[in-house]
Formats: sequence, structure tokens, C-alpha cells
Amino acid sequence: MGDIALFNGAINLTYTNVATIFVDIAAMFFLLGMIPCTRVYRKRGRLSDRLFFAMILVDIAMAAGDALVDFFTQSTLTFTPPLAILGGSVMNISFGFMSLLLMLYLMCFLPSGEELVKKWYKVSLIPAVATMILILINAFTGFLFYVDPLTGSYLHGPFYNLIAIELIIYALVGLFILWKVNRLGIVLFIILVATRLIMEALFVSVSSTPFVFAVVLVYCLVGSMNRSFHQVGAKPVKEKE
Repeated sequence: MGDIALFNGAINLTYTNVATIFVDIAAMFFLLGMIPCTRVYRKRGRLSDRLFFAMILVDIAMAAGDALVDFFTQSTLTFTPPLAILGGSVMNISFGFMSLLLMLYLMCFLPSGEELVKKWYKVSLIPAVATMILILINAFTGFLFYVDPLTGSYLHGPFYNLIAIELIIYALVGLFILWKVNRLGIVLFIILVATRLIMEALFVSVSSTPFVFAVVLVYCLVGSMNRSFHQVGAKPVKEKE
């Protein structure tokens, strides 16, 4: 499959770039479609509902940043490398905060979960904020990711794996919470991770992380709607005299 050239060849998109952009657009399509569905839940004012809405917004930002990277890589225009770095920064910062928000969202379903979130959220912020600072420093150093000045390619730096540390922390805590809340969620988590790895193996360099998170949010929304339905339809239990 041939490449796509735009603006008289100043921007060249490979099939992996185009595929990633389409996957990101699909993710944003699902995410934007969920916003009207969450309106009634946001009116309840629950912390879990606010966290869920925040996840939608953060995933939209992640998909937009991911698309920005793939659109402006391998470009000869002088202003495109900063835009690619901006996209990469937004994508990676959003990735960290998305993992944090998902962990806090799951924590809300523990006994006294909202109180636990309010008590520990400042500590939970430390990995995400630390990674965000590293990413902001990276804009001037390129030790995490950078754009090759000769080819315009977006490349990972020698310390890119530092970004994964926060993901591992939030994933481990999230899996522990799932074990307490809904063990079926662990199976679904494993399936999603396996699917992401298979897609990475079959379609090398095609990013699908924002889309995978969008699928997770669809599942969470369906679960929330199901809980609300049963709560509304449940018959009150009569107290024994």
C-alpha cells in the first residue's frame, strides 16, 4: 500500500499513520456519543459519575494527541515537529491520568469507596504528576520521545519506558480492586490487554490505546446503566414487625 502525500508532499502519511488516525477518530466517535448518555448520571452528583465523565474527556484528549502525532510525523514543514511533540505530550500525559481516573473510578465501588477516594486521591496523584513533569521536561531534552530532525519521524528516547511505571502502579492497584469488586472484570481486563497485544503484533506501529480505553468506558457505562436500572426497579424490602 502506497503512502499518502499532502500539501505538495510536505506531509507524507504511511498506511500505519492513516490507520492510527482512523482508529483515533473511531475512539472519539464512541466517546462523544457517550457524553449525552452520561448527562442524567452527572446530575446525580456522585463522585463516580464525575470521574467517569472526566475519563471520557481525558480519552478524547488522548485520541486527539495520538492523531496529531501520526498526522505530523515524517513531514518536511518546519512547524510540524513541535506539533508532533505537543501531540505526543498530550497523548502520554492523558494516558497516565486516564489510568489514574480508571483506578479511582473502580475504587468508588468498594465499601465506603468514595470516602477512600477522597482520602487517598492526593497520594494517587503522585505517579501521574511525576510522569507529567518528566514529559514537560522531555519537550526540551527528548529523553522520552522526540522527532528526528532529518526524517521527521516520531521516535522513542532511551528512557521512554519510565512512562510505563505509573501504568504498572495503577494497573496493579486496579486489579486488586477488581478482585474485591468484580472478578469478571479481571477476565475482561486480560482480554483487552491480549487484544491490544495481538493488534500490535498484526498491525505494527498502529496505535489503538485510546480506542481500547473507549471500549472499557462503554463497558463501564453499560454496567452503570444496569446498576441504575436494578436500583430503580428494585422493590423496597419490608421491615419485620
